[in-house]
Amino acid sequence: LIVVIETIPLVISNALYPTLTSSFYSSISTAKELVQKLSKYLFIIGLFCCFTVYSFSREIIVILYSEKFSSSIFTLQLLSVLIPIRFSGHILGIILTVSDSQKWRMVASISAALLSIIANMLVIPYYGIQGAAVVSITTSLFTLSLYIFFLRSLIALRPVQEIFGLPGFAFLCSFGFV
Repeated sequence: LIVVIETIPLVISNALYPTLTSSFYSSISTAKELVQKLSKYLFIIGLFCCFTVYSFSREIIVILYSEKFSSSIFTLQLLSVLIPIRFSGHILGIILTVSDSQKWRMVASISAALLSIIANMLVIPYYGIQGAAVVSITTSLFTLSLYIFFLRSLIALRPVQEIFGLPGFAFLCSFGFV
C-alpha cells in the first residue's frame, strides 16, 4: 500500500522533469524556488496521505486482508510515517540527478542501504516487523537528510524548518486528535 501511494511523487516529478531540468540550467534562483515549492507541496500531500492511512489503518487492513491480520494495524501506522518523508525526498533526489550531481545521490543511496542492512540485522531479531518499520523510517530520514545536505551546498536551499516547518507542526498536532 505504501509503495502504491509512493507513485504520486514519481508521477509528479516525471511530469515536471523537463521543467526542472530547464529551470536548473537557465536560472539557479528559479530552480531553487521551484524545488522548495515542490518539496513543500509534496510534503503536504504526503502528510495528507499519511494521516489518511494512519487514521484508517484498521479499515484498510480488514478490507484488504481480513480481521485475521489486525495485528498488522500498528505496523501500517508506523509505515504511514514514511509517506511524507519519501514524498519530500523523491523530488530532492531528482534535483540531484538534474543538477548533474547524481554521484551524491548514489552516495546517499549506498549509505542508506548499508545503514538499513546493519540496523535490520541488529533490530529485527529483537523487535520483529515493528523494528523493521522503524529502521525504514530512520533510513528514509537519513537519506532525506543527506539529500538536503548535498543540495544546500549546491543550490543553497533554505533551512529545513522554513520549508517543512508549519505543515510539519500542523501534522504533529493533528495526531493529538486521532
